[in-house]
Amino acid sequence: MSVIELSEKRFIRCILENGFLYDDTHNGYTRVWETNTPDGKLQCLEVYKQEDNQWKQIMYGSDGNIFFQEDVNIEKHTA
Repeated sequence: MSVIELSEKRFIRCILENGFLYDDTHNGYTRVWETNTPDGKLQCLEVYKQEDNQWKQIMYGSDGNIFFQEDVNIEKHTA
């Protein structure tokens, strides 16, 4: 097993321990955030997924549009 594979397994374990579940629709690990507002509830979907050998964190708003996206250094999430 290579160091990259080991780091990736630790990263996946870390996000699973933080409430993420694998979602085939998004081809990644997701969890839903929800907040109450005076007009009802707002939700956003947080997704960790790998694209072109790079892990990304993507946040989708209630309207389904991306409002945040960044590359993730998995080494920082596995310590």
